[in-house]
Amino acid sequence: MTGPTADGLRARGGTGTRDREAYFAAAMQLLAEAGPAAVTIAGLCERLQVTHGSFYHHFENMPGFVVAFAQHWQALVLGLYAGWEAEPDPVRRYELIGSGLELMDSEHLAIGAWARTEPVIAATVETCQQAWTPIGIRVVTEIVGDPQSAEVLQMMIECTCVGIALRPGRPGQELFRRVQQELWQRCAGIQLDVAEVENRQELKFRGKASHHLHHGTREPDLGPFTWAENDLGPDAGTPPPDRPGRGREAYFHAAWQILGERGHDGLTVDALCRRLSVTKGSFQWHFERMALFIQALADHWENEHDRRLAAHRDEPDPLLRLQQLHQQLLRPPDPAAATWRAWAYTESTVGRALHRIDGHRQDLLAATITEATQDPEAPLLAEAMLGLAIAFRESEVPDVSPELTVRMVLEWARRMLRLAARIEVHDGRPAILLA
Repeated sequence: MTGPTADGLRARGGTGTRDREAYFAAAMQLLAEAGPAAVTIAGLCERLQVTHGSFYHHFENMPGFVVAFAQHWQALVLGLYAGWEAEPDPVRRYELIGSGLELMDSEHLAIGAWARTEPVIAATVETCQQAWTPIGIRVVTEIVGDPQSAEVLQMMIECTCVGIALRPGRPGQELFRRVQQELWQRCAGIQLDVAEVENRQELKFRGKASHHLHHGTREPDLGPFTWAENDLGPDAGTPPPDRPGRGREAYFHAAWQILGERGHDGLTVDALCRRLSVTKGSFQWHFERMALFIQALADHWENEHDRRLAAHRDEPDPLLRLQQLHQQLLRPPDPAAATWRAWAYTESTVGRALHRIDGHRQDLLAATITEATQDPEAPLLAEAMLGLAIAFRESEVPDVSPELTVRMVLEWARRMLRLAARIEVHDGRPAILLA
């Protein structure tokens, strides 16, 4: 729920015209297909089959185009939000918002990756997110009746759907709607149906809330705290930063740092060699060329994630295993992981590794939830919980504080999995306990 549909952008630009909006639509297509690096004057002109002179007729230079694109995209997004806000009935307003899940396409998600390296785009994304958050909270508040509970529910829905949308080869809109149906039912006692409206599916509310998200109750004051620490050693793909030497793992560690700082467009042989103070000959001795390095990096990343998942599987008690997996949700966002996931859209080597690991993560979650709760909806809950994990740690937006994350994780365990859950804070780090 972050912007207008790609089809809408293309319709405004028109495939037969070469006006400014045609360039904006072409930029969206290039973002989805090849990432921000593809959005160049040459790339735009090739896509539209026009000369560079045509581009300069509309835009002074590439920075001018970026500003114009950002203004155009922001106006469309805010206009979409205004249309939703114009609906006076909060239930109907949410139905419209919930049925707009096609906005989570790869083109719009790629804008988040572009924001990592382009301040103009970053400012636009932040403006749109700031505009969206109160709209979402306000409409859910009108339905469930409690602002703090509504904030948790709205952000759970948003984070879950964003995370699912970020998976390579993600399922279609049916999954988004099933997840929303389950969240509303378990968290607020509200039934949502799916109805055919003008040849498309829309969510429809049925009945009223029979209970609310712990309406009127609040967690005890936990005092100041920050993100939880990693309980399984260094992040997958990154050896300890003080590991000596200039072996292959040193290159992997340097790559992860560059991905977090500069995005995947900044990951070059020159950048790696500068970071490690080595020659290109050293890089070529280890990897020969960049394509082989990316394959080696993906293999290393996948192996490290498999190691971490195996460590969780080794816990025989399913409730303790589920507690470990919830604890992972409390770790801080990882910019490099967000870049890695965004890169998967345009780099097939990364995409295949990420797709496999996402599948292994989902399988582990489904098996663990089944063992711990016997819930018949365990596969759906596993997909939704994986979505939360991706949105919390591997996405640029939404930006969620440690405090709100803790509240969401508690409600997830209590309402969605129907487990007793509490948070303890040790040395400023939160730890979740399930029973």
